[in-house]
Amino acid sequence: MAVLIGITGGSGSGKSTLAEALISVLPAGAAVLVREDSYYKDAASLPAFDAATHDFDDVAARDHELLVRDLSELKAGR
Repeated sequence: MAVLIGITGGSGSGKSTLAEALISVLPAGAAVLVREDSYYKDAASLPAFDAATHDFDDVAARDHELLVRDLSELKAGR
């Protein structure tokens, strides 16, 4: 049975530290760490992209459709 544990919080709040600590106490291969940061869209390819003003916190900045597909694949054991 697959179990999904979601950890939320503000930037720098310790989400990754907590997730890594949880994984460290589980048997090897028993858990997969999926980081939402891995799902940012390629904004740099946008014609008017400016890293100084781009809102990386905007929900639209990440590819949640791909994230849902990947989580579904993990749940299915693939």
